[in-house]
Amino acid sequence: MRSANERNLLVARNPVAAARFFDLMVCTFIKHVLGIGTEHLGLYGKTSGYYGTVEQQGRLTLHLHTVLWIKNALSPQEIRNKLMKNDSEFQQSLIKYLEEENF
Repeated sequence: MRSANERNLLVARNPVAAARFFDLMVCTFIKHVLGIGTEHLGLYGKTSGYYGTVEQQGRLTLHLHTVLWIKNALSPQEIRNKLMKNDSEFQQSLIKYLEEENF
């Protein structure tokens, strides 16, 4: 693998190639991870919609900010209600997950 300096020089010398590679990676993510245009579910479930915007960092590299809409996902209000209910299995599962040291 090339050093960070070598990679930065390659991007600076050929920004079009870098942008095309970034586009390939984003399209691959949308297809294989989100399951858009395929017969399989996405990693997070059925993606009913997505929106993304691309930014350039100071190092001339591109990155993506994405919002996903997942079919049958809980709304923010439903999540809040489940968290506020003291005897909620959802609340207990979330606390257990957050207290684990696996991540």
